Formats: sequence, structure tokens, C-alpha cells
Amino acid sequence: MTYQIKMKRNDVRDIKEAVDAIRNSNEMVGGKFVCSEILRSEPSALMPPTNKAALLCYERYFRSQISIALLTIMIVQEDMVQKILIVGSGAGENAMDPGKTYIKKAQKIFEEIGFEVYTESEETPERE
Repeated sequence: MTYQIKMKRNDVRDIKEAVDAIRNSNEMVGGKFVCSEILRSEPSALMPPTNKAALLCYERYFRSQISIALLTIMIVQEDMVQKILIVGSGAGENAMDPGKTYIKKAQKIFEEIGFEVYTESEETPERE
């Protein structure tokens, strides 16, 4: 199964704080970040020069349970708002769902530094 959580906070600090929070968390011990990239005003960034983005990919194997957890985390700074999209998935041969477990751990880490879960309907005003 695949799960996703959208989070945001009103903040102008560098997104490196959010990247470091997830990379240095004890909740994520046992796995590894296979990708950690911060994009700034690069031509390939496909965003305005004032915005920044970070992409992190995490994987963890559970040999005893024959399962794997995968997380992809996109962090974007848009003017005064930082947004995060966390996508988690996993597979295995037991009842534990590692993707759901790790997406909740990532959510907890970001909530500790001020992010809140939101939905798209909260983001765009409804038309009359």
C-alpha cells in the first residue's frame, strides 16, 4: 500500500532545518537516506528563483520480517509557506505495514518543528 501526507507551516526559515530534522531523527535510525538533494535557483528547478525545494528518499529493510519501507519526501519553500509531501510505501511477508509505520514517524518529526497536516480543500478557496 502507498500512503501520503501533506503538511505545511508558515515560515521563511531555510528548508535545511526540515531536511536536517528528518535526517538526524532517532525515529529514522536503522535505514538510510539514498537521496538528499536541495534545489535552489538552478535552471532545472522549474520554479521561481525565490523558491527552494528538497527531495529526500529513504529506505529501510527489515530482514527479520522480510519487508521494506520506502519514503519519498518533497519539501518546498514558496514565499512565506513551507510545504511537505510525504509518500510512504512498503511491502513484506507479515501483517506489519512498514510504509504506514514510517510515514507516521516522519509526520511526527515534522509536527515537532511546527508543520501541520492539511488537505487541498484548505489550500484553495471554494468557488460560489
